[in-house]
Amino acid sequence: MKSITKIFEKKTFIILSLIFACFTTSSCSFFSNIPKTPEQIDSSELNFNPPEITKWDYPNGFKVVYFKHSEVPLVTASIISNCGNLCNTPTNPAMPAAAISLMRDGGTIKMSPDILDKTLDDLGASIQASQDETSTSVSMNSMKEDLDQVFNIFTDVINAPAYDEGRFNLWKSLTLDSISKRIESNDVLSKYSFAYLSFKNQYPWYMPVTSADLKTLSLKSIKDYQANIFSPSTSTLIIVGDLTLDKAKELSNSYYESTKNKVFKPIENNIKEGRISYPAGIYVLNKPFEQASIQMGYLTPKREKIDPYHELLFNRIFGASGFSSLLFKEIREKRGLAYDASGMVSTMPYGGEFNIELGTKSDKALKSVDGIYSLVNSIITDGFKKDDFIDSRRSAVQSFVFKFSEPNYLAVRDTVLKLKGMPSDWDKTFIEKIKNVNFDDVNKFSKNILTPENFITVIVGKVTPEEVKKEFPNIKVCELEFNEVPKISKCID
Repeated sequence: MKSITKIFEKKTFIILSLIFACFTTSSCSFFSNIPKTPEQIDSSELNFNPPEITKWDYPNGFKVVYFKHSEVPLVTASIISNCGNLCNTPTNPAMPAAAISLMRDGGTIKMSPDILDKTLDDLGASIQASQDETSTSVSMNSMKEDLDQVFNIFTDVINAPAYDEGRFNLWKSLTLDSISKRIESNDVLSKYSFAYLSFKNQYPWYMPVTSADLKTLSLKSIKDYQANIFSPSTSTLIIVGDLTLDKAKELSNSYYESTKNKVFKPIENNIKEGRISYPAGIYVLNKPFEQASIQMGYLTPKREKIDPYHELLFNRIFGASGFSSLLFKEIREKRGLAYDASGMVSTMPYGGEFNIELGTKSDKALKSVDGIYSLVNSIITDGFKKDDFIDSRRSAVQSFVFKFSEPNYLAVRDTVLKLKGMPSDWDKTFIEKIKNVNFDDVNKFSKNILTPENFITVIVGKVTPEEVKKEFPNIKVCELEFNEVPKISKCID
């Protein structure tokens, strides 16, 4: 046994000696070929053109997108309306969530909610609905063999929802419960508070649902709200999967026929200019949380005033690329101030915002905020490092192709880009245009977009306004209260 151990130790010594020799001499070609800088990495030039999709329109403006994908016997379909809660402003803040939930959960004129649920479950199919500021969508997934049956249910969910009263009462009960639990989450409290301050309680930009809203909500108002969202002139049907073009046209024709006898009222676009925020400052919601949630940011210009290529590279370098972002490395790795740190500029046709989110211990909250101010000011003064810019631009180019790995995303992408106000040639020219962005472009963008004097900062945790004022004597400090929704209670001079 001892002889075996000695042999093993001797072999181990020889192997370690050879490895050491490789590191200390030029005799080991494997290690000598390892690049010393990112610029020395040998990566081939990426040339990529997105796959083509098939499109057609109907006389009433209804649009269809089709992409054949036959690797698995599945079909997905989505209806996307370019009208969200900003263009179809509800009279009650609870209306959008109730309407979208009950479209799916409230059954249809032909099927009760329970029968609809069981039918989809038995078929292994699904139907979901969602809405944001600029769009509303309903989507379905089905096996190829069940396509006709599931698509008919999908069509009825959109154009013939029943809005079952029992499901309506259940939704109100669940929503009321979620409202009462907002106070239990520091992240929820900080996000609601930041939205309240960013949009100065402006409707419809800021629409928190309260228990009072639920009491005045009626099924009739929900039906009226939903009735015009999926007007054919604002809607696009997207079909992807294992079906022929003829079959896709058969489905789109059937959907088109289901809308012909319906009367859709024109929806007024209520998106307005001139969003207004509360004054810059630090707003504190003192709660007994050991962990603090911090939001920092301000409103930025709308899409047409922001270069999307400069914005993308700024975001990747600053705080949108996870562990490799400057924000994460500086605040978490270098200073050890936060367990989570991210930040970016988000721009839409109606406007945008710059937002930083931090998760940290309450006793490190003020140092974390100070660290953000220091980082932002250093970027304004010194700019980004060129190596970070080169890495981010290369990563943006090389990762671009992965956006098209999912057939569903490929088909819906054109519609989504339009909703976001992106250039019509975004995909076809992306690689060329992102390569043409230079180091000075991104640093100039940084200096224009970074205005720390405009920061609205929300701290939710075991922190008092007095502690904040002592640390930041030259910044406006206010205290928040939260009773279902946030409110400014007092400010410290």
